[in-house]
Amino acid sequence: RSSVKAIQFGIAHAAESSKSSTSTSTSTSEPNTPTPYTYIPVSALNKYGASTQLQHALLSSTKQGSVLTLAATAEEDDGSTSSARIVVGTIRPKPPPGVISSRNWIHAISRDDADTTNEQQQWTGLLYTGIQSDGMLVTSMLRDYGRRVWERYNAVLGCEGAAEALSRILTCFMNYDRTEELVDGCGPVVPSSDDDGGFQTGRPFGIQCLLLGVGGETTAIVSMDPSGVAVRCYAAAIGRCSSDAKRLLEQRWRSGMSVADVRDLFVEIGTELFREDQGQEDNEDCTEFLNERFEIVCDVISSTSSTKNALKRIPFLATQKNNLS
Repeated sequence: RSSVKAIQFGIAHAAESSKSSTSTSTSTSEPNTPTPYTYIPVSALNKYGASTQLQHALLSSTKQGSVLTLAATAEEDDGSTSSARIVVGTIRPKPPPGVISSRNWIHAISRDDADTTNEQQQWTGLLYTGIQSDGMLVTSMLRDYGRRVWERYNAVLGCEGAAEALSRILTCFMNYDRTEELVDGCGPVVPSSDDDGGFQTGRPFGIQCLLLGVGGETTAIVSMDPSGVAVRCYAAAIGRCSSDAKRLLEQRWRSGMSVADVRDLFVEIGTELFREDQGQEDNEDCTEFLNERFEIVCDVISSTSSTKNALKRIPFLATQKNNLS
């Protein structure tokens, strides 16, 4: 009897084991739920037909970047248009006492200062916000391409040429084969991974960019997101609060504004949006708190003073002014 019971127990145990193995194989055959660490191919699209990778890159450029960076064209304070001007402003943490804050938030790509007798210089610069390492790599590649343009054609890389080069850099993650395309003789903007010093990336760059160009009586501001789509505008914003800032710029910026008016507009918009971003109320205590830890920095770029920018640090406003709306 004991041997019969042992055989029955073994048969029952084997049956249970087979059932559990069957259920385990069935569960593992089902697709796993994607996690935040699951790799998403570049070609993957969501239900609206948009690239999931580009959406993630745009989200990274917004969350990992600065609160707000603005740029707008302006005229002389006396209404003169003898030289083109672009006013740029940003909000950043205030440096500790005794520490000189850096001015490298405006990255020069190319400038024509070989002829010191020429008062009207051509200058191209880059502003970016997002993942710092991505921005540094893109800036280095743009400067290298601008150097090659200068060596071959003895000409400065203008804002339009820089915008086209920047678009190619931002879209290099798609791995287009550009070997059969006509080039300008300066070599590819993004060297192939087969070339010396080339590389290949598997994701978009997580940055938003503003290209600034001044020269003579003309100015250019080109806004570009991780998709590489360029939008030329007179006033633009990038950063966490850029959506609301663009809406306010559309309402309050107007053609013919002086440098002082544009600077005041930046301070007004920056104070309003930054207070909302920090969850602070509009009172004197909040204003004192913001002025202790942060600062609004404005700079003026012109064709006559691109190397001597008029840097100005401005405190946050105690009360909001809506006279420009």
